[in-house]
Amino acid sequence: MMVFAGICKKPLECADAARADYLVTGNQRHFPKFWKKTKVITSREFITIVAPHMIT
Repeated sequence: MMVFAGICKKPLECADAARADYLVTGNQRHFPKFWKKTKVITSREFITIVAPHMIT
């Protein structure tokens, strides 16, 4: 994994290439809050975003 100035670049580059809306991680200290158009969030934040759409 490539790390520059405390930031893990490889997952961010993959998220960017996939045009991901979110990058879910439990290790937010090594990632910026945003990377281009991708928001870096915790699993708890992700659940609060997707849960309302799963209830029918």
